[in-house]
Amino acid sequence: GIVRCGVENEAAGEVRFCRYTADLCRRLAAAIFGDPSRIQLVPIDDNDRYGRLSNREVDVMLAGDSFTVEKLVREPKTGSRIAFGGAYYGAAVVYAGLPTYVQCANNQKRHEECADLSICAVETPEISTLITSFFPASFVTFGLFPAMEASLRSGACNVIVSDTYRLSGSSLQSDIDSGKYVISDYHISRNLISGVVRFEDSEWYDIVEGTRMASIRSSQMGIYQDVSKCPANSSSADTPGHSGFSFYNATMCVGNSIETFQRSLGDTVLSWGAYLPAIDAPNFGSLECDDCANVLEWGKLRTVGDRGHLKCAVYLDPAYNLTQSSLATLMNVKFCELMAVAIFQGNAEAINITYISEMDYSAFPREFDVVAGANFESKVGWDITNAGSMAFGMPYFMNDKYMHDGTVYDGIGKGMQHAFDNEDMSLIFLSLAVVVATVYAQRQGITRATSSNMPQIHLFGEGLTFMLQDAVAYGGNYDEILAEALASSDNATAVGWNAVIPNYFVSPKSPVLYCDYTGNCPPCTWVEVDGNYICYSVGPF
Repeated sequence: GIVRCGVENEAAGEVRFCRYTADLCRRLAAAIFGDPSRIQLVPIDDNDRYGRLSNREVDVMLAGDSFTVEKLVREPKTGSRIAFGGAYYGAAVVYAGLPTYVQCANNQKRHEECADLSICAVETPEISTLITSFFPASFVTFGLFPAMEASLRSGACNVIVSDTYRLSGSSLQSDIDSGKYVISDYHISRNLISGVVRFEDSEWYDIVEGTRMASIRSSQMGIYQDVSKCPANSSSADTPGHSGFSFYNATMCVGNSIETFQRSLGDTVLSWGAYLPAIDAPNFGSLECDDCANVLEWGKLRTVGDRGHLKCAVYLDPAYNLTQSSLATLMNVKFCELMAVAIFQGNAEAINITYISEMDYSAFPREFDVVAGANFESKVGWDITNAGSMAFGMPYFMNDKYMHDGTVYDGIGKGMQHAFDNEDMSLIFLSLAVVVATVYAQRQGITRATSSNMPQIHLFGEGLTFMLQDAVAYGGNYDEILAEALASSDNATAVGWNAVIPNYFVSPKSPVLYCDYTGNCPPCTWVEVDGNYICYSVGPF
């Protein structure tokens, strides 16, 4: 009768972020029970988080977990697979501290005026891997944020490495505001902070992810918290066969994505007045594995290999009037080909593509290995009738504008994804790795011509060690893939939201909302920042 959410221990984390994730838990309870109070917040630390999830001590982790390919395929401490949802927060990793030494850290300089550089880094697997690739171990001390914060204040170190959300809610903020400390102008990495559930709980995954998406779409549609309607009384809000369940209750009772963000993390809203990059992907994590089995020798990939080709259906979604020459369709075809290239060691011909104009989301069409151009929200939009029916990969193309019940809303539309049978976990992992490879190549400046700079991957065994290089050698980075598809398309669709969110970019000094994505920005003031004009607003919508 309750939702048990693993959350970050306030003693090790940041109070405002803990309040934010508590609201995410309340949203789930509101959707399921119509009562946001039916939750248990379970403090989690790094030593036991995934073990407690696997042991069913918690139902979902909302504890600042960074999505990585490594943890999806094989979480290092437990050896188990875990399922990540879409990001509920994009965390920018920055340097903060004394101005001279922040500049030293940015430049990775350790001599002359930087000889006394001393770095305190918040100990997460992602930050640890990142910083030890930049600096020798003698320059870095790792620990929980409160300890690292105290070390900076005491002078034991002169730079701290942290996610911005921890800094903005800490005692360091006043010194940042006064100019004693500065935050690096550019973030050095982005982590997708995501909800985590057990890999085998596919229906529960869909409920958690559907609640997150409904809160975003509520913001886009102008649906706001209204406790007088909590829970929603209309029977039309219920999901057939799931009496009492309503995604609308998540917003009515707790608030949409904008309200929950501003309630806990801050009121700052930015608009660029244009399409923003929306293609994102997790970091790889470690790609090493000494004992990972060759996935080509079992499951669906064994069947595909024995057959000699991949069967890919490309969905011509009638909602977007897609044809075989539409930009979205050509992207779907390319990402099918990239999967074949990965499986068959660079052979893009090892594929059979079938165009389909209907998609039944109640069950995966098993005559195919993968369906390209499907969408999670078309399966689980505002009800859970089809929850658990099939699995989805990462979005690799975003449509413009959101359509619901015949109404078109400004902002970002539904994404195009690979869909799979729930049992085909090896294909699910492969699809994710292929999409991440194109985004990684884009962020690292790797092109088709320099594809040999892509890392090897050992998480899938010896058979696919070079699959990332093969994928980029054939398709190129994300921009190259998109440009070639655009040149071959009917030009009915512009690029729109389809650019990669960079890993190295201007870093806001506190958590901000980018309202262009939801298409309903508040009144704001235009200001120039580094030659770019942005519209700045502070205060609730």
